[in-house]
Amino acid sequence: VENTQHMIHTFDHAISLMEAPNEKWIWISDFTGFGMKHLNPSTSIAASSLFSTYYPERLGTFLFLGAPKIFSTLYHSITPLLDPVTRSKLTFVPKGTDDQMRQMFSEYFDEELSEWLIKEVKQNADKAKRKEKKYSSAAIKGSKSFSSVEDVPCAQEDAVVSGHNFHGTSSFLKHLQKQPLNWQQSFYHIPPSSSAPDIQVLEASPCCQD
Repeated sequence: VENTQHMIHTFDHAISLMEAPNEKWIWISDFTGFGMKHLNPSTSIAASSLFSTYYPERLGTFLFLGAPKIFSTLYHSITPLLDPVTRSKLTFVPKGTDDQMRQMFSEYFDEELSEWLIKEVKQNADKAKRKEKKYSSAAIKGSKSFSSVEDVPCAQEDAVVSGHNFHGTSSFLKHLQKQPLNWQQSFYHIPPSSSAPDIQVLEASPCCQD
């Protein structure tokens, strides 16, 4: 249930940020730490159902990054259940060196996002760095209200690990900063307020700094 809530919240977040002509997303699944305990197909089936029922034609490409051999068992068990069009959008890519990943990511993303993704992948592979990343499950599922803009996840000090904000690139976070305050209020469930301090806090939030 929590995985499904997380996907719905993430998909709705992505759609709310899309601007024409961009109407599709690229989903990257980093398989760092994937093992036998993860071979339950329920999450994959739930994702497929969400895609086809509530988010038709939103998926542009799904990148399976560094999928281990044992994943083939799960993959072959769910592919017969997938729509052929969806199945054609699934792509397996190796992790490789920084330069190899940089070349691969450059086929889909600009330089800034490619470099951010490389740092994200490297931190995911570092157990110590992974432990430093603190995600708010309530915020991710869209089930928590925040009292002010400065309370949202990407504005917290622990959103940055070794100089890397794991909520997104500098340009992306600055884009959020420029969004109308009511967008932030509706997405993060912040009580409506037209007071200047809230706007100033948003514009000065740590996540939006280089």
